[in-house]
Amino acid sequence: MLEKVYQLFYPNSFTGRQLPDEIIVDIFGRLPAECIVRCGHACKPLHALTRSPAFVYKHLNRATPVIAFSYHWKSYWEEVNVHFTDDLARTISLKSVPLEKYYLPVLFCSYNGFLLFRGSKEVIIWNPISEQLVRVTLPLGSCLCGFFIYPRTMEYRIIHQSRERNYFKFFVYGLMSKESKEITFSHPPTTEKAPILLHGVLHWMVSDDAYQIVHGVQPDCSNSIVLFNINSEDFYTTPHPGVQCGLKKKHGKMELIEMEGHLCFCDSSSNENVVIWILEDYEDMIWRKRFIVINTVEVWV
Repeated sequence: MLEKVYQLFYPNSFTGRQLPDEIIVDIFGRLPAECIVRCGHACKPLHALTRSPAFVYKHLNRATPVIAFSYHWKSYWEEVNVHFTDDLARTISLKSVPLEKYYLPVLFCSYNGFLLFRGSKEVIIWNPISEQLVRVTLPLGSCLCGFFIYPRTMEYRIIHQSRERNYFKFFVYGLMSKESKEITFSHPPTTEKAPILLHGVLHWMVSDDAYQIVHGVQPDCSNSIVLFNINSEDFYTTPHPGVQCGLKKKHGKMELIEMEGHLCFCDSSSNENVVIWILEDYEDMIWRKRFIVINTVEVWV
């Protein structure tokens, strides 16, 4: 097979011409990522072609989504295993990655096939296919917020935040340029859950606790969803749908998810049910209440 792959990049014996790149891209865009990596190792022209942002974008759009998850046993803190729900039901171990003693990194999110792990002092970006990784050391007191690709330069960037006396400081760090852009903003996003990326915007729920530590009060519901535009690299806020929380905020019991290309808001602040809203019109921020899950769990004594 590798010999046939190699021949794709040289003139055909019948036509005397090389197969056009767009046809090669179309062929390999239909293959599993593991196969592309193996072929790329044996053929330098293919390696360069399949590492281009255009090919990666096309391959990801064709690929079947796969769920990756990880969990830790409290009595076993020596390695991190990542499980995949594809046809092979694979499990990959980070045994080859030097890890912090007594503190294993936590799987935070995935983006474009990369897995992002959060440690106590660093961030690990890992390619589960090639097993290549990048480690970024975070400043003391800083916490990871998100991971995205900057559309203008196709550079992967991470966002981390730190708390100052009366405001929050954010850093946008480029993995290629190794440069940081500093941004100040009043409302901190939660760092417990990864943001939802839709329409070129990262979405989080606000962190009530972090906001109260700095400002002395809890954030208003009108600023309960924090957004970050990955093109302009600006933060802003928007209100959550439904009934406002009142004096005691419950944003920690609300979360954002993505469903069929729509941003969804899940409100589990009530003990009786879970209400799910869908953002049907993103431009005008029009939410529709679509599902109510009644709490029917029986408690056995």
